[in-house]
Amino acid sequence: MSPKERLAELFEQIAELTGQRNAIDARIVDIVAEIDHGGLAGMTGARSISALVAWKTGVSPRNAKTIAAVAARGEQFPRCVAGLREGRLSLDQVGVLAERAADGSDDHYVELASVATVTQLRKAVGLEPRPDVSPKPQPERGISRTDHGESVTYRITVSKIEAAKVDAALAGKRDGLIADWKRDHDQQPDAATGTSADASTPDADTDGPHGTSEGGADRLEDNPVADAEGVGGESHADAEGFGGEFDDDFADLTDGHGGEGEGAPRAPMPTTVDAFMELIATGWDGEVARRPHAQHTTVVVHVDVDKQVGALHLGPLLTDAERQYLSCDATCEVWFERAGRAIGAGRSTRTVNRRLRRALEHRDRCCVVPGCGATRGLHAHHLRHWENGGLTELDNLVLVCPYHHRLHHAGGITLTGPAHQLVVTDADGQALTNASLARPPTQPPPAVAPCKGPTGERADWWWYEPFQPQPPPRN
Repeated sequence: MSPKERLAELFEQIAELTGQRNAIDARIVDIVAEIDHGGLAGMTGARSISALVAWKTGVSPRNAKTIAAVAARGEQFPRCVAGLREGRLSLDQVGVLAERAADGSDDHYVELASVATVTQLRKAVGLEPRPDVSPKPQPERGISRTDHGESVTYRITVSKIEAAKVDAALAGKRDGLIADWKRDHDQQPDAATGTSADASTPDADTDGPHGTSEGGADRLEDNPVADAEGVGGESHADAEGFGGEFDDDFADLTDGHGGEGEGAPRAPMPTTVDAFMELIATGWDGEVARRPHAQHTTVVVHVDVDKQVGALHLGPLLTDAERQYLSCDATCEVWFERAGRAIGAGRSTRTVNRRLRRALEHRDRCCVVPGCGATRGLHAHHLRHWENGGLTELDNLVLVCPYHHRLHHAGGITLTGPAHQLVVTDADGQALTNASLARPPTQPPPAVAPCKGPTGERADWWWYEPFQPQPPPRN
């Protein structure tokens, strides 16, 4: 057999397997649609249909969103979904239409999808006329990061109003750093000999350290795009690769001899990059200070020791689930009462401190509920509740996202410890695991025709007629 004949035989095998895979994907879509339309996903504790699909099938979150989209809009594209069931169209081809195409476009795209690639379908859908929205939407905010090996470039796109805030913050922070820099140089021992920064540059304080720079905030307001190579898109990079003409009015301060003596190295004048990094450090310190969820709230609870009833301070009565949820990971003051009189205050050392929080993050990494994977805003949950004698220690704590934390205290799921032997069960007592439902098949593959796939020809968009949605009826 020649190499060309062998390649043709392999292509035939790919076509047959691709058709079977497409038909299997269609069956999965039908099952997901039944779960979605029947409201059955709520019993699983999953945050969304796509999260449930990713969990149970083991596919990537992006592929899970495609399956969920086709399941949600399958009724809008019956012919395309029929092509998926017959093995002629792939899940990604139908997914592009389900995610982006307009309603009523099923007949327009069904023939194109049989010969077009996924990229060509995206292009075709993108050519659909979009309704004019008034007022005009603002440019989409975004941030990109480019790694150059020894350096990294950040490019940030914000609105004009947000750009003004960035400009003002950078200008204010830079002026403050320059003022500190000048003060430090004024205090050098040879400042009286005329070699200090002020003596060598008599015109430096014409506008003062907090004056207005010609290339500063006024110039930055013209461009809402800020990146690590220039806050304004047209400015030239300075010695630090950032800021450019922003520092022109202070350039004379960096000339001449330094205040430390002739020939001695002199600390460079703060640039816009220094101001930017100072803003980052300040914001980071503030975020770290409030990072633990326990620092967000202080809950004052009054508990009647005789009736075992709890209520918020100057607030309503609490159910057991609400009381345990509020006091699980927050600064909590508990006042015990009898006959309406306070008899003492409970211990408050149950709060998860910063060091214990770091140990939890290092161990759990994300929400411990199978199929979740959330990493932001996690709560430290006591497996044995603090009010029941549970200790605030690593073996009695796990990280859960706010959604599953509330679901647990509402009885939707159960977390049983200790942490190193954690068992998560649903409302029916069934154990939840991170394993997908994939297993060796017990049935023969679907009997469908081989899928030939797209033709691979280059699309001539000049002759293509985009889908035209029907105009709305006029009464």
